[in-house]
Amino acid sequence: MPTWFQHFPAETRCSRDLVDRSLEMISTPPDLPLPPRLSRKSRLIADHYLFADLDTRIVDRIAGSALLRPIVKNDFLFRKGDEGDALYGVLQGKIAITTQGPKGKTNILNLMEPGDFFGEIAFLDGQTRTADAYAIEDSEVLQIYRRDFYPLLDAEPVIAKRLIELLCERLRWTSEAIEDAHFLELSARLAKCFLRLAIGYGRESLNGTTIDLMLTQEKLAQMMGASREAVNKELRSWETAGWLAHEDGHYTIRDQMALRSIVRSAWDD
Repeated sequence: MPTWFQHFPAETRCSRDLVDRSLEMISTPPDLPLPPRLSRKSRLIADHYLFADLDTRIVDRIAGSALLRPIVKNDFLFRKGDEGDALYGVLQGKIAITTQGPKGKTNILNLMEPGDFFGEIAFLDGQTRTADAYAIEDSEVLQIYRRDFYPLLDAEPVIAKRLIELLCERLRWTSEAIEDAHFLELSARLAKCFLRLAIGYGRESLNGTTIDLMLTQEKLAQMMGASREAVNKELRSWETAGWLAHEDGHYTIRDQMALRSIVRSAWDD
């Protein structure tokens, strides 16, 4: 019992239990309803550039018609030539966008991580898929169908404008990749790849910048459009020089300046 309660005359006191209950009510605020939070689907949509600043009701409308699709590691979301009737956003995991040559050689065109949307080309023109997409780890994606999305373009023309900007960005990236493939040696393309990975997946540590991806030499070769043996030769020379380290399936860039110098020298020659 609080000391101040003992000083009241007995006839003015109520029961101790009643006072204790009253104090508990004062010290413990009643449960108040929390403001509504966006669902995982709505949050992914609202956070992407395409849908930024849209009214919450519109975001929820898109999310309400979208599907969640879990994908097991190494399973394909779609194949080149499949019907392209949906746009995809990554909720968790990582999706590789790849293409395959006539002899079965695979080339990784891009890596999609949580927050990224992809598949917009076939989604917009109604044609077939231009590449394959598979999960490089257990993943979950959001699937938005064209039939549910197209009516929004008339109501929200800003989305159409941003889609055009996104397509232009993809085209610029593709043009640069073609240019690199024609004019840069493997060492420069590989150095450029690691520098990009450092921006997108880098984690700073005392030893340098660790790439937060499990990258095998085979996957790096697929990203470069080169043989695993050629990639292995470059990596070993960089490790010997102290520019790169490999441990527990992760690469750490120890000297970014050295890799930038390789790229600059390739264009100067």
